[in-house]
Amino acid sequence: MNLVTRFAEENIAHILRSEIVPLCLIEPAVLEDSCFFVIDDKINKQSACQKWRYYLLSCIFSRVNYLSSRQINTVENPVILDTRTGYVFNEFIDIPPSRQLMSFTDFLKDKTGTYEPENGYVLLVQRPPGRRSLTEASSGLPLEEYLAEALGKRGIPFKHCDFGTVSPHEQVEICRGASVMVGAHGAGLSNMIFTPTHCSVLEFNFRKYWSCDPVCDQHFSGALAYDEKCDSALTANRGFHKADFRNLSLLLDRTYKELDVVGFEGYHARNPIGRNFMIVDGQQLVVEIEKHLDLSRARQSDGYISGRRSEAEPYVGNPINEAMSKRTLRKMKLRNVGRYLKSKVLMKKRV
Repeated sequence: MNLVTRFAEENIAHILRSEIVPLCLIEPAVLEDSCFFVIDDKINKQSACQKWRYYLLSCIFSRVNYLSSRQINTVENPVILDTRTGYVFNEFIDIPPSRQLMSFTDFLKDKTGTYEPENGYVLLVQRPPGRRSLTEASSGLPLEEYLAEALGKRGIPFKHCDFGTVSPHEQVEICRGASVMVGAHGAGLSNMIFTPTHCSVLEFNFRKYWSCDPVCDQHFSGALAYDEKCDSALTANRGFHKADFRNLSLLLDRTYKELDVVGFEGYHARNPIGRNFMIVDGQQLVVEIEKHLDLSRARQSDGYISGRRSEAEPYVGNPINEAMSKRTLRKMKLRNVGRYLKSKVLMKKRV
């Protein structure tokens, strides 16, 4: 099978949701025997995002090629991947774990050639200074410095990483041993797909002081503080909707908790999540970390060892047709894959 994608976004969270997740409906054996073609007219192949994308795709497919849109007619029997849909990301809904997606991520982790260490640790996903980076409120320290000392006193293993500074393979390696993953809302949390199933995810989000979208002149300039409401019409019409990683964690059967910030400092973009610094309560975070470490250990001892389910729960395969042929896949054009994943497998609307 020759899969073709025109997806051109520079965000790994969007690539994961729209391009990688729909692939879980296809048998791994079919994927491994297939080729993947990326139309590269609008992408920078040297960006960190595109390197992450290529790394994952090359783990899944036998061959990954880049083509211009004019070269698509050189691909034999192309199957256009529909990237318009994926899991629900802009609405907080009740979603049951997806055994298909969990099995697919197990397959993906195996294909990276990495392993899960016996002893886990707390992993902080930090961002560059001034780019939505986390700062501890009472000390003014970067959160990684605060946690290194606070967790060190408690004998809790701790690591931190700015994913933008390491290779995709190194990102996978450091996530494989995370018992608790902590981070601000951002694309880096997409790497939770490489954590063990017993891992807990703690996300600092923007719900508490969510106001205008896009950011109004008063807030952007600092004339209004982050905790002051403006008169933007969008404030009332577009509520807080950043459900990406909460919903993904539910699909992957991860324990999840959204954490509030103490405050913010500055903007670097008109996107309401484009904050310079996120100020957090370090003491409260340590309490949550200890609680979730206990939960993680309990889950691990209860059958989630190595991030896998028991042998009684094997790979489920494609629910549409277990013996789906290449001819059937070509006929489908994968146009309904994302839609099926969204409406039949992953969605459970709150009544």
